[in-house]
Amino acid sequence: MSIGVLEYQASIKLESKANDLRSNTGANQFYSLLGALYRIAGSEEVDKLNIAFPGVFEELEKRYNAPAGLLYPGERVVIGDYLIVMDPDGKVLSTAIKDEQ
Repeated sequence: MSIGVLEYQASIKLESKANDLRSNTGANQFYSLLGALYRIAGSEEVDKLNIAFPGVFEELEKRYNAPAGLLYPGERVVIGDYLIVMDPDGKVLSTAIKDEQ
């Protein structure tokens, strides 16, 4: 399969979404898109991704199975109205974020 005109046009939309993601969250667009590719890829595509990006699938799998995707002390993420943090002892803590109006 190659990139046809429909895939090309879709890639332009995805680039725009990835740029929005970066400006809103600070996330690295490349690895965000790579993670999304793994999530939608079939087994043949996963094999190709694993050759091109060794180790990425293993980390994605670990994060999938970890609470809120946190693996390391100091990591934090906001999900909905909660700040979720992994403390130095490896415990995952959740704090409600209050609306300040």
